[in-house]
Amino acid sequence: MEGETEVRKSITDALEAYYQKAVTKPVAYRLEPIQGKLFAIRTSEVEIPEEQPKQYSIYGDYEI
Repeated sequence: MEGETEVRKSITDALEAYYQKAVTKPVAYRLEPIQGKLFAIRTSEVEIPEEQPKQYSIYGDYEI
C-alpha cells in the first residue's frame, strides 16, 4: 500500500495487512515475486447495451 514501510515476513501476512487496511475489499490478487509486488484485482459489472441490427432497404427491411 502507498506509504506502507513495514516489510511482512510472508505473503499471507502481506495479504492480511492489505485486506485489513483496504476500504474496498479486492476479489483476487496477482503476485510478481521477482519485483516484490502484490496487486489487488477489483472487478465491476458494466452493462453494455445491445446494438440494433442494421437494416437495408434493398432487402425490404424498410422503404425510403
